[in-house]
Amino acid sequence: MIKVSGSKTVDSFSDGGLVENCTFKYTAGIAPQWYVGGVDAHKAKDWVIRNNTFEDITSPENRLTEGAVHFWSDSANTLVEGNTVIDCDRGIMFGLDNSNHYKGIIRNNFIHVNRDVGVYLCNALGTQVYNNTIYADSDYPNAIEYRFEATNVAITNNITNKPIISRNGGNATLSSNVDYATPSWFIDPTNGDMHLKEAIYVVIDQGVDVDGLVVDWDGDLREAGKVDIGADEALGLAVLEIESVLLEADKTEIVNNGKDKVLFKVKAIYKNGEEAYIEADKITVIGPAGDETTLAVAEFSSFLKGNYTFKAYSQDVVSLNVSIEVLEEDLTSIQASNISLHHKDGQTFITFEEIVRLVNDESISYKDLFGLMDAYQRDVSYNVYYSSHPITSLDGLDPITTVKKSFRDGTKSFMA
Repeated sequence: MIKVSGSKTVDSFSDGGLVENCTFKYTAGIAPQWYVGGVDAHKAKDWVIRNNTFEDITSPENRLTEGAVHFWSDSANTLVEGNTVIDCDRGIMFGLDNSNHYKGIIRNNFIHVNRDVGVYLCNALGTQVYNNTIYADSDYPNAIEYRFEATNVAITNNITNKPIISRNGGNATLSSNVDYATPSWFIDPTNGDMHLKEAIYVVIDQGVDVDGLVVDWDGDLREAGKVDIGADEALGLAVLEIESVLLEADKTEIVNNGKDKVLFKVKAIYKNGEEAYIEADKITVIGPAGDETTLAVAEFSSFLKGNYTFKAYSQDVVSLNVSIEVLEEDLTSIQASNISLHHKDGQTFITFEEIVRLVNDESISYKDLFGLMDAYQRDVSYNVYYSSHPITSLDGLDPITTVKKSFRDGTKSFMA
């Protein structure tokens, strides 16, 4: 790995460095500690990081590594192009906290990260980020971040699978980015091969011309006025024009328990007569209140009853409406299960599996749990009965207590 150090007391810089056609890889599959990076540079001017591979730069700890490429501490005019980042905590970083980076270009890179952001611009002034392909393979929500008010960057023609986000007042000019890519678009994204596997309509010839953008990741020439979005200029892939789109649902009715799901498929009928199932550009839903949202995946469930209307979009073609009715689930005939009792120190503890199970993932955060509770607009009560004999009928028995679990109106309360 390369470390470029800078003096804190002397205003001197490392100028004109070139790192080209190198491989930076931890052969153990993980870094020895968190404070490492592929190329980590302070006070560096006019450096070029080109056509390198950075692999397995990932921390063994909770703290993140410096990432594959990091220029900060007043570094300037860095050019990072044509690189491949595979299985690294973070990708390419300009600046950090109160440490600036001036100008510079990040272009034509394949970036696969497994813990954090693909491109991080923090106190980056005048940087251009264009025609990169980023696949973020973790729960971290963003692919590109531009952070703090001093940051003022241009982000153009990038393909990502997650959002491009401002943090803490960061400023950017965004143009012709696609932030909803799926793994099926690429040949082998988790191993760094992000060449397009098929002609994606929203990518092919859909980019804008950028000064200095001449070739792609492979060195293939780009044609002015017909620039593909992303790092790969997909030569030889032709877009088939769609005549019509059919949205198919496996159900027309579900119940409002948040678990009963509708699964969607989208079929394209092309102008040449061919048909194929495709991934739509988007599927939208209009709820009972008239609010329209876009589905994150091609499935749907809801806690709220009512009629929902769905449409699929691909190229410039929209499907006919598909209606799904969400019915109220009948809870009266469902009983609690897996009941067990434990008596200790004069207290009896009763545990049971609830009839409404909002959570399947035991590692859910409180925020997500309360969000589910707010969405479930029904109250559930459990009656507890006591008898000295096995209970085979409730005739003649009165509950000794009622446990009420209230979700309605965000009360988030549990009452006995």
